[in-house]
Amino acid sequence: MTTIQSNPDGRRAGASPQAGTIEWMIDRRAMVRARPDLFPESRSRRPVALRVVWDQASRAREELVDPATDRVHAVPLGPVEVCALEMPPMSHLEICSPGGVVLSATLRTDGASARLVYARTTLLGELKIPGGRYQAPTLGA
Repeated sequence: MTTIQSNPDGRRAGASPQAGTIEWMIDRRAMVRARPDLFPESRSRRPVALRVVWDQASRAREELVDPATDRVHAVPLGPVEVCALEMPPMSHLEICSPGGVVLSATLRTDGASARLVYARTTLLGELKIPGGRYQAPTLGA
């Protein structure tokens, strides 16, 4: 399963193909069903964040963040490779693991700010999170 989204209002200062964060908010009930080992039943209704973070040293990490407890769970993918292609005003980013492409994203850059145009991830399927409709991902610095 993959998630493909576009977020026309997601402009963020400081985000670039060299460093940034893309975050999907996942319904807590879906996370409890998919990963009861990480997210035991709770009274909170706050969604869980799935984050993909990369930096200028071509390092990336994937994590699940529970805002109700402030716990961060790393998503083990093994070694990952970050590739960025810049053709102003657009930039394309791919993060690959031995299992395939983890994240494919296109950003529109404008000086010091960037806007997420397109993002696709296979992480939801790999984490056994059921299909459905999720909010558009957001871009962070």
